[in-house]
Amino acid sequence: MPMTQSVANVPPRVIPFFTFSLIFAFAFGNARVLGHRPRLFAAGAPYSIMKKKTCYLTELDVARLEKHAVQSSPQSGYLAMLDELMERASIVDSREISANVVTMNSKVTLVDSGTGEPMTWTVVYPPQADFANGKLNVFSPAGLALLGTKRGDTIRFTPPSGQEKTLKVDQIVFQPEAADDFTL
Repeated sequence: MPMTQSVANVPPRVIPFFTFSLIFAFAFGNARVLGHRPRLFAAGAPYSIMKKKTCYLTELDVARLEKHAVQSSPQSGYLAMLDELMERASIVDSREISANVVTMNSKVTLVDSGTGEPMTWTVVYPPQADFANGKLNVFSPAGLALLGTKRGDTIRFTPPSGQEKTLKVDQIVFQPEAADDFTL
């Protein structure tokens, strides 16, 4: 008697949904590191589908962000924040970044959607951060939400006060790459 089975006699194998999510994530670049929980879930699953806008980062910004994250204390959480940012990032060469994208050291005017109040911040690395003087730490909730967005985008974040803020990127006053400064 032969040891082969016909296809009709093979019981169907059940493949868990998370396997499809992982395959999808790796196929489309959403999973950066093996072991990261995929962000896509089936309708009706216990988790909602979370769609975040792609942010655009320069190669130099990513290298410097990684340096600051690694040099920080483990309690700062910078590595975890950077991992989350990288999950939605599209990395481009500094000379190819559009002038309407917020990069490191960009000076940006935002408008508070609730109050209509304008504010101007420069996105900086942690050592240069000085909120009172408009220098926003990139690893703050607002800094991470702002980095890589485009003029006209709306960002939502929760500051330490706990009340969610919604701001619209009104104007990019200065962007180093647009000014042909690729070392800032």
